[in-house]
Amino acid sequence: DLGDDVIRDEDLEKTDASQQLVAHDVIDSGANLVIECNTNKILPIEYYNGVPIFYSLGTMLSEAEPDTALALIVSVDEKDALSFRLKAFTSGNSSLTALDETKASKIFNELNKASKDTFATITEDGAVLKIQ
Repeated sequence: DLGDDVIRDEDLEKTDASQQLVAHDVIDSGANLVIECNTNKILPIEYYNGVPIFYSLGTMLSEAEPDTALALIVSVDEKDALSFRLKAFTSGNSSLTALDETKASKIFNELNKASKDTFATITEDGAVLKIQ
């Protein structure tokens, strides 16, 4: 398993060179979507050679204190084109609660700012788009 060869800090606040190298290598080998999930934090989203990389969506279920996590909804249209939308949750004490629209929008805006140099944009309603 390629992912097992990379050791990451679970409290990483941003992507590191090893994460990017692995994701880029996987795409260069033919992947059309990369989802990494080895950190407890929500990390920026990148488009590399037209392919989205979701470095981390946070911790969905945890027995720890409440934290924010994202669910990724992938849709395929009649032409086999993929589209992506995020849904924000609060997780903790082994439970999951959807965030209201205002709180979710704030999370998406922060993620959009963090992803600004990676050819990805995240709208206020959670759509993930490739910057042309």
